[in-house]
Amino acid sequence: MYNAFGVRLHACRQAEVLNQIVYELLVEHPLAESRPLHELLRHTPTAPLRLRL
Repeated sequence: MYNAFGVRLHACRQAEVLNQIVYELLVEHPLAESRPLHELLRHTPTAPLRLRL
């Protein structure tokens, strides 16, 4: 349970950083028109606690 939470948390943080990098690209760059990555992956931070009860 904690491992999955950590993976989701770090994936969300990476998505935030990558979205910021893509946002700052020049308009001419091919990735400038790409869809942003999902920054929330399924569970909220309190969901594992609720599932544990």
